[in-house]
Amino acid sequence: MYFSTRMASGTERKDRWIDAVKTVAGPFQFDFKGRDFIGSVEHRKLARLDCVRIKQTTNDAIRTRRDLDYIEDCFFIFLQLAGELKVSQGGNETVLKAGEMTIVESRRTSEFRMSGNNSLLCLHIDPARLDFPHSDISSRVATRLCGTSASILQAMMITGFEAAACGTTGQDEAIEAAILTILSATLRGDIALQRADAEPLDPLLAAIREVTISRLRDPSLSPAFVASELNVTERQVHRALQSTGLSLCRWIRQSRLERCAAVLRDDASGSKSITEIALEWGFNDVAHFSRSFRAEFGQSPREYRQQ
Repeated sequence: MYFSTRMASGTERKDRWIDAVKTVAGPFQFDFKGRDFIGSVEHRKLARLDCVRIKQTTNDAIRTRRDLDYIEDCFFIFLQLAGELKVSQGGNETVLKAGEMTIVESRRTSEFRMSGNNSLLCLHIDPARLDFPHSDISSRVATRLCGTSASILQAMMITGFEAAACGTTGQDEAIEAAILTILSATLRGDIALQRADAEPLDPLLAAIREVTISRLRDPSLSPAFVASELNVTERQVHRALQSTGLSLCRWIRQSRLERCAAVLRDDASGSKSITEIALEWGFNDVAHFSRSFRAEFGQSPREYRQQ
């Protein structure tokens, strides 16, 4: 399912938006902060997981007690892609920037305050499918999900959303299983994923993450570079990531794109050219950067900056 306010007339735009969000996430009460509201909702199915990408100009959304009677029980995992999102639920409150994540319960009152051109990815998780006590998860709502496993979960969510558009049943189910496993690890606060046999992964995974994040600006960053920095073989690097279903090259590309999007958002005046931003974050082919950016965010870097 895909809906954009550009598909509706001006008088119908907000009502159509409310209906589209209700279809994929249940009812909310919206406070639109301006006449020229623009938004889009894209829903995809990854095996049995509902994946939703929502883009919108600034508005606030509140889930009231009255809304709770019309909602199925699930957890929403939010990954902020652009802009800022202030989430309040259960006495907790957090502000998400691009690349940050949180969890909320569908059947509890909540508030969402947005700023900037906002974009987020949301997974709907049935509580029964998590290897984690429901009550413990409830205490973690509206707090940032952190740690090594959270970083991997972030990349897996994006991979899963992409795969849902073109993947096969077997591939979708494999990614779905990996996401649920990594999410459980994240909620436990683990700094490493757990194998099916409960043996901890080699600390190499955490080391790979540290090198990758610290050298994102370096155009030479690659599996071979990471292996050399850690004095291991490329095979060991790939093996450390294999159980996550995550490609290091994809992880690097996605992390760079998110940094570029953040700069474009914060540098709306255009003091830096798009070429400068791309080169600053390790892209040495501007045409490739533009194609990758459009594939990820649905807009060219120029369009993204101008919104």
